Order: sequence, then C-alpha cells, then structure tokens
Amino acid sequence: MGHFEVVGELGHGGMGSVFIGLDENLGRRVALKVIRSDQRLDPVRKARFLREARVLSSLDHPNVCQFHDFIEGEKQDCLVLELVEGRNLREAMIQGLDEALKIRVAEQLLDVLVAVHGKGVIHRDLKPENIMLTDRGNIKVLDFGLARPVEDPDSLSGEYPSVGLDRGFLSGGSDPSAESPVMTTFGTVLGTIGYMSPEVARGELATAASDLYSAGMILQELFTGKAPIPENLAPPERHRRAMWAEVEPIVGLSAELTALIQRLESLVPENRPTAIDAAEMLQAIILRPRLRRRRRLAAAVFALLAVFGVGMTIQFFRAERETRRAEAGAASAREVSDFLVGLFEHASPMVTQGEEVTVLELLQRGADSITEELDQQPSVRARMMHTLGTVYYQLGRFQEAAPLLERALSLRREAVPSNDPELAESLRGNGLLLRALTRYGEAEDLLLESLRIVETVHGADSVESARLLIDLSGIDQDRGNWLAAEARLVRAVTILEGQPGAVEVGLTDALYDLAILFRKSGRYSEAQAALERCLELDTAEFGSRSHQVAGDLAELSSMALRQGRPEEAETLARLSLEIRIEINGNSHPSVGHSATNLGVVLRALGRYEDAESAFRQALEVYRTAYGGEHPFVGSVLHSLGVTAALKGDLDEAAALLEQAIEITAISRTMDHPLIGDSTQKLASVKRDQGRYDEAIVLYERALEIQEAALDDDHPELLETLREYAECLRRIGRDEEAGRIEARAAVR
Repeated sequence: MGHFEVVGELGHGGMGSVFIGLDENLGRRVALKVIRSDQRLDPVRKARFLREARVLSSLDHPNVCQFHDFIEGEKQDCLVLELVEGRNLREAMIQGLDEALKIRVAEQLLDVLVAVHGKGVIHRDLKPENIMLTDRGNIKVLDFGLARPVEDPDSLSGEYPSVGLDRGFLSGGSDPSAESPVMTTFGTVLGTIGYMSPEVARGELATAASDLYSAGMILQELFTGKAPIPENLAPPERHRRAMWAEVEPIVGLSAELTALIQRLESLVPENRPTAIDAAEMLQAIILRPRLRRRRRLAAAVFALLAVFGVGMTIQFFRAERETRRAEAGAASAREVSDFLVGLFEHASPMVTQGEEVTVLELLQRGADSITEELDQQPSVRARMMHTLGTVYYQLGRFQEAAPLLERALSLRREAVPSNDPELAESLRGNGLLLRALTRYGEAEDLLLESLRIVETVHGADSVESARLLIDLSGIDQDRGNWLAAEARLVRAVTILEGQPGAVEVGLTDALYDLAILFRKSGRYSEAQAALERCLELDTAEFGSRSHQVAGDLAELSSMALRQGRPEEAETLARLSLEIRIEINGNSHPSVGHSATNLGVVLRALGRYEDAESAFRQALEVYRTAYGGEHPFVGSVLHSLGVTAALKGDLDEAAALLEQAIEITAISRTMDHPLIGDSTQKLASVKRDQGRYDEAIVLYERALEIQEAALDDDHPELLETLREYAECLRRIGRDEEAGRIEARAAVR
C-alpha cells in the first residue's frame, strides 16, 4: 500500500481489516486501517471512513491515536495510524489494575474528552475496547469512526443505517442493509449498548454530554470491576436499561468518586458535568486539601468572637480610606469595637479579681449587653445577636438561643432587602433551632425561604444551597419522609463533591446523614461504606478526638451491632461517649446520643442494668436540653421499655412504651416509623401478658405504619409479620397466621 509494507494483521471484521505496516521511508511501524472494497462503494461507509480521517487529523493529543496519512487506492482505501502497543482497557481490567493506574486512566480519559470536545468533536462510541493501555501506563483512544463535528447536523441524529449494536470497525456478522432492532422515531441508534447514553439509546440527539455518560460507565467498571449493565442480560433488556440509565449500584468506592460517576451517569444530559468540570472534579478528589480545625468548642467560641472583632476592626480601617462609606463604616466599627472591648473586659482579672470566667458567663454578659448597646446600628446588633444565638444553639442551650436568633431575624427583616444573604443566614439559624424544638412546619418554611434567597444569590449548585438541602433533609427524616430526605442528601453530596475544602463546607455532614438514612432503611452495606468514608475524612480534617469523629464512631457502633460484632460495638460506643463528654461536658445533647447508643449495645450484650443506666443518663440530658416532649425523649423511653421487657418487667415495659408512643406522636407524626417500631414492641409485650386482643390491634397498626414507610424486605417489617403470626397461633387462629407467614415469606 504505497510505501507501506504489510507485515501482519491485527484483526478483521464487517467493515474491514487492520494490519501492521512498515513505513519504508521513515522506518516506523504503523497501523493500516483498510475499508473493505464492498463497504467502500457504499457512500455512507465511505463518508464515515473519510470523516474519521478528518477528525483524527484535527486532533493532536498524546492520548489519542495519532493520524499519519490517508491512502485512496483503486480497490481500497486506507488510514495510516499510530501503532499502539499494549492491550485494550477491557483486557487490562480483566487482568487487574492497581488503584494508581486506574486513577491515571481516568484522568487521561477525561483529559481526552476535554481536548476532543474543545475541537467541537463528539466520539459517540467510547468503550473499553476503544481504549488502549500502553506498557508505559498511558491510554490511547481509538476508533473515531462514529465521531462527528458538533456543527455537522447529521452528527446529532441517527440518519444512518445501523451495522449492529457493537459498532467497532472490526465488528461483523450484521447485515448493513438490515433494519436495526433498536430503531426509534428519532433515528437509528449508533454506538455500543453497554456504554451508550440514554438519549442515544432512545435514538435522540447525541451531544458532548453523551460522551460524558459513556465515560461515567467506563469509570464505574474501571473502579468497581463490574459492568454497569450486566453483559449476561438479553439484548432487549440491556437496551431498555440503557435507555433509562438503569445501571448497577456503585459499591465500594469513596463517596466523592461515587458522586462524580453518578453525575456523569445522570439520566438527563443537562445534569452531567462538562468534560472540563469532570476533569476538575476528579483532580479535586485526588488532591483534596486536608485542613485542620480547632478541636474544642470553647476555643471555637472565643475564636468566633475574636475573628468577628478582627473583621470589624479591618472594616474600620478600610472605612477611613473609603470616602463614601467613611462615616457609616467607622461608626459601625466603633460600635462593635466598643462592644467587644466591654465584653472581654468582663473577663479581665482586674474585674473578676482572679476568678475564672466561663464561656457561658461571657456569653451571658454579651447577651445582656447587646440589648442595651448598639442601638444606633440595627444591622450590627442583628449580626452580634445572631452570632451569640448561634453559639448558644451549638452549646445545646436552646432557651437562651431562641430570643437572640428571633430578634436578629426580626431586625434583619426590617433592615435589609428581601434577598439579602444576611437575611438567609438568620432564616437558617432560626429554622435549625425550630427543628431542634420539633416545630417542623415552621422550621421547614424558614429553611425553604432561606434556600430561595441562597439559590438566587449564589446559585442552585452552591455550597450554601447544599447546606440548606442537608438541613431540610433532617426535617424529612424527623417526619419519616425518607425518600425526600435521600433525594436532598444525594443532591447535597453531588454539589459538595469536588468543592475546595469539601469536608470543611459540609460534605461529611451530608454523608453522615445519608449513612443514618441507609441504616434506618436496612441498607447496611451502603451505610457502612458512607460511615467509613466519613471517619476517614473527619479524622484527617478535625482530628481523632473531635466532635465529628465522635458522631462517626457512634454510628459505626450501631452498624457493628447490626452486623453481629457487639464487643466492637461497645468499644466504639464508649469511645464516642468519652470524646463527647471531653469536648462538650456532661449535659450536651450529643452526650445523650452517645449514651443512648451505648445503652443499645449493652442491652444486646444482655447487660440490662448497665444498659438501663446509660438510657437514664441520656434521658436526663434530653429532658434538660429539650424538655419532656421532645422526640429524643420518646426514643429513650422506647429503649427503656424494650429493656424492661427483656428483664421480664412487662408492666413497666408497657407503661414506658405507651409514653414513648404518646411523645413521638406529639413531636413527630402519627405515621412516623418510630411509632411503628414502638407499637410493634408494645404489641409483643401485650402478647406476652396474654392480652391477645390488644396485641392484635397493635400489630395491625404497626404493620400499617411499617408497610407505608419501609422496604418490603426491611428486617423490622419482617419481624412484625412473624410476631403477629405467632400471636395468632397462640389463640388458635392458624389459618390467619399462615397467611401472615406467607406475606413474610414472599418478602
């Protein structure tokens, strides 16, 4: 073929053959891609062959197979391409790749798409077989036979006959004139089903986003080792799944990488990142900064006030240099400066006569002073009130926080525009407080109002929006609306992934809440993976004895218990409690969380007295912090009731469980899953007391709640069905019991 000597064959198929050639002029080996003579006569096939030559000639990228020449002969046409030594990515994945090489492959693939899309070209057939991995660990993307310039109108439709679902140049066995089995009203599907975007599988327009979807499918298989759409499925089923982005769940990857792949595999093209965005997100995952924060809350309080004071002092100096804002800025800075000086003078040994001043005393001094001072600066007063109220809230002192946060919101509603970020800040602060006080409707209204402002000012994909989605998901969970909670949390994780300092701005908050949601839904493997990732990130960011790590340990303890490792669970629970007491003291609500968790573990170990003691500790903390009708109080009463039942004190158990149901109904909703759980436990107590009629009514009520809230195979639902059947058998209603057992079996 011209000055190329054919020295071997790489393969052949329906459209032609690929040979190894020797360039006699330059002495280098090349790949000779030759179109079959009968295909050459077909204008569509010929156009595709020429198009590949033009596309490749426009690309100059180290990870794209290089184009050397095009030879047009009397009987055959030939593309002269770089000969890539190595193995295709499919073979490489089967043989196994280390993590570093997987990351390298992913980086280079996304970099190729940045370059290709930057030239206005869409590949349209990305798959592992079209990616070569060289011996040096670099990739080369091949087969641009389906590639088209974006501006080519034919490139965005399927106005070409299909040559089979697996569209590689060497694919064979299909009659090119036959109608494709995946035709749609929009046109013929082009590409490979296992990696094809939903819109292309439906015969719709192909765009650069379609390549990104294919890249996501490749990355999922690369990092998990499993095809996103199983290859053993029948072709129609594979095609159906491709059309609606029904891929296998991603298991075993970090939350950040999982979120990136899930975004690439979004059903809606507009929701996928661009190649540049995806490449940047991957780099952020690889090079994520790990900044450290202060560990103790007391230090954080002083730091918060000090930083605020420094900020206002800086404002003061700037104000003197800014002619238009000099008077207002200086006045504001002086007001704040005087306030802070007065506040910290209260801690001076000259005033205290050597007595230590606690953080709470300093805060109280600030709260008292702020009602008397800063009266000429309502915006500054609102800022200080919000700051002090937030600190009280973080300390779990909600009664002190409420008037400060409410007044700050009122001042800001009067002083700033309706879309001002400071107003959004106050709305969020009050919303979080109202949620803690179980006033869910009011809390949701304030948080949604804050979200609308934030989305207007910062955008729907901002960190600020993600934080509010996390907050709103908490209300969804409190109300038992787990589907809505999961949707909001997944969205928050997607936004926060790839953000600089993602942990610092809330990524692990979202992952932690998502893990709890998975655990409540019985999705234990997903919960475990999310928690382990949380612990890793939080330890790096905040230290091993931080409030965040204590929370992770508490949830990991719950998971260890559910997975049959009670001794490990006890160790984790005790460590969590120890850290929280060390950081927050004995009366902080978080101590109640860890004490409750420890009680559950001790009960599982059969140490009922110790478990009861831990629950009583939590109950005292919750009643002090929240009052007697908070849902946490109801949850601890439930735990005490279950413990009493296990001890054989059925009367005490029934009384405690009835109190738990009453409080949960008041503070949450009548159909909340926690009421279903308490009702099921109360039914078991009534059954063991021989009060079968009451038990049957309670079992039916529990099932009504659980079947509406839980998956069909959730352990709690199955347990209720089995216990209900046993109750029926005890009173001779065997036929009904059999039906109930059958319901459990089919689940």
